[in-house]
Amino acid sequence: IYISTIDDLFEITLNFLSNAKKEVLVCSYLLTMPAVLIELLKAKQRGCEVKVLIANDERNKPVRDFLVSNGIDARIWISPKGILHAKYIVVDCKRALIASTNFTHDAMNNNYEIACIIRSKKDIQKLRESFLQEFRVSD
Repeated sequence: IYISTIDDLFEITLNFLSNAKKEVLVCSYLLTMPAVLIELLKAKQRGCEVKVLIANDERNKPVRDFLVSNGIDARIWISPKGILHAKYIVVDCKRALIASTNFTHDAMNNNYEIACIIRSKKDIQKLRESFLQEFRVSD
C-alpha cells in the first residue's frame, strides 16, 4: 500500500510503467501528466502494446489525440450509465497498480491519495478482461 503523504506516488507510477515489457493497459478518469504520457510513449517504443481508456472529459481529448498521433490506441469511454472513474494500470498481465489518484499533476502532488500493487493472477486477469471489454466498445 502506498500513501501520498508518505510515498511518492508519482515515482511509483513512473517506475511501474518503465518496467513494462509487453503490454500496458491504462484506465483513468483524467490522464494529463506529461511524465506519464512520456512513459507510455517509451513503452510503445520498447515494443509494448499500449492501450489507454480515459473518461469523456474535455481535458482528455487533446491527450487522446496526442497518444493516437504517436501510435498508441487511446479511446474515450462513453456510456449512458455514468462516468469512467476507475484508475489503474495493468502491466504485462502480471501486475496492476490500482489507485485513487488521477494521473494528473495536482492529483499526484497535492491530493491525499492511495495506491496498491496487485500481483494475484486471478485478479489481474479479471481486471484485464474488464478493461478489454470496455475498450472494445469505446470511441
